[in-house]
Amino acid sequence: MGGYIGVDIFFVISGYLISFQIITALDRKSFSLTDFYAKRVRRILPALAFVICACLLFSWFFLFPADFVRLGKHATAGILNVSNIVLWYEAGYFDASSSHKPFLHFWSLGIEEQFYLLWPLLLILFFKFRKYVLACLIALTAVSFILNVIATHQDRTLAFYMPLTRFWELSAGGILAFAVVRKMAHSPVNAPITWPCGHRAAPWVGLALIVFATAILNQQSAFPGYWALLPVVGICLMIAPTNDAPRGLGFLKSKTAVFIGKISFCIYLWHWPILLFSHLIDFTSRPSKFVALVLCIVLSWLTCRWVEQPIRSIRVTRANASRFLWVGAIVTVAIAITGALFATRIIQRSWDDTLISKNYEVKQIGCGVFADHGKEFAPASFERCDKILFPQSGKVVLLGDSHAMSLYQGLKPYLDAHHINLISYPVLECTPLSLNDKRPRCNDYNSWINEQITAIQPELIILFAHHLFREKDPYLGEPAGYVKHIWERAEALKAQGVPNVWIIGGIPNWKESLPHAMNFNFLRRGQPVPERTFTYVLDESLKMDDIVRAGDNHKGVAYISLKEALCNAQGCLTNVGTDLPNDLVVMDYGHLTQNGAKYVSEHVIGGKILSLFPNLQ
Repeated sequence: MGGYIGVDIFFVISGYLISFQIITALDRKSFSLTDFYAKRVRRILPALAFVICACLLFSWFFLFPADFVRLGKHATAGILNVSNIVLWYEAGYFDASSSHKPFLHFWSLGIEEQFYLLWPLLLILFFKFRKYVLACLIALTAVSFILNVIATHQDRTLAFYMPLTRFWELSAGGILAFAVVRKMAHSPVNAPITWPCGHRAAPWVGLALIVFATAILNQQSAFPGYWALLPVVGICLMIAPTNDAPRGLGFLKSKTAVFIGKISFCIYLWHWPILLFSHLIDFTSRPSKFVALVLCIVLSWLTCRWVEQPIRSIRVTRANASRFLWVGAIVTVAIAITGALFATRIIQRSWDDTLISKNYEVKQIGCGVFADHGKEFAPASFERCDKILFPQSGKVVLLGDSHAMSLYQGLKPYLDAHHINLISYPVLECTPLSLNDKRPRCNDYNSWINEQITAIQPELIILFAHHLFREKDPYLGEPAGYVKHIWERAEALKAQGVPNVWIIGGIPNWKESLPHAMNFNFLRRGQPVPERTFTYVLDESLKMDDIVRAGDNHKGVAYISLKEALCNAQGCLTNVGTDLPNDLVVMDYGHLTQNGAKYVSEHVIGGKILSLFPNLQ
């Protein structure tokens, strides 16, 4: 569902309200940049600074090392209003999930404040050519919208986070504000504003567009792109003055709606940190979520009552505007430096040494491509991993997704030591060997890989992927389902003449991550990391092993179970040595560390591979 369009709606409303104030002041020739920026500081900074400081204080006592460091980094980005830039830079397959970023929602505040840094300057410039103000606003909005469409096609992450591809939503509100101010200026005092499109049904049409967008949009939608027009046009129709006040939207003026609106900014600031902190400290039950919701409302009201309102009640004047800016700058710099000290580990907590920090000293090796929407087709990315080092020896091809890429770290040195060639073609996020993936770039890579297999003529093909996720992947295009697909493709490779085809079962998955599981359940209680445990092992991932195995049609394809290899009655293997975190089996929920991959290669599949090449032993 497209609930994320709420941000787009917020952008338009914000652009309308702030632009209305600026344009009105410019018309009266009373606009002051210093006053404007001082009012932005007074409106945004007190509650923002309070929430960030409260979260930093909470993190000091309750967050684990990796989350503590990450929070410091994002606190600095949040107070400097550049969260969107940082999140765009971090975006990638192995980036921490949203469940580990309590300030993730600050990306929209960053875009808003970046917009208002430039918007009044542009309006001042445009008003020097009064006859062309509307034309300039429309041209600016059109350029931003076109950039948004282009970027959405080429790189959705960039389109989502970059200010230039989002400015059109705020400036759309600005265009509406300009039209309203102009209409008011040319209408008799207290006379109703009339519009060609100001029918009383307009707000209902706008509401319908928003509801429609919410119903049909999902994570597969090319958003923002053209789709963002639905919420933007919809909210413009809802907030524009109408020729005749509509009936039926009175609930927007109810006491409950007014109360929520009054504390809405504080709700925006608090909701995500509270949900994430409760998640990170393992309060995830349904009653806990209800408590988190109540706590969010209570903290939002308290913050509004005792932090936001007292400072907003101080009137900005020509005399004190500069003081608002100076105090704001000092508070901003102080919080930014504090966050940076946390992020760089200059400020450390004494108990961090007793916990596992998700900081792997061993650099990953291997190749892989991220076949996301709009990414360039670049098979040359595999060049480091498809070299034939031993021309007279056997060839093994490793296929799959990021899990295959993580296995390569241990399998490559193992096979090199036995003079066996390993060629690796992992395509991250894609259904292995599928030509029906809903991401066209995935099909390009899989088609190319099929051609490479024909040319290489390997003695063994290994298929290893995150089967549990692939089964649920919303981009899966195989009509018969993932499990049947992977077995059919493996059997097809066998029928095409590949002597040996193996499917490796999924790695046992851990809730959150293996480091988190060990920290939360053992190390923080003074207990050592157990060699094996079922605590925090996702039972669903273990059951998936049986589901994949059940697809075997006994047509010569071998199945190797990692559940059987890594788990027994005492639990699943957590580590292969005492050098933590490097000796943990996996680095997160299920990607093998280099030492974990080495263990699987040497103790699970290595001997089986060598048995296929007896002349090399």
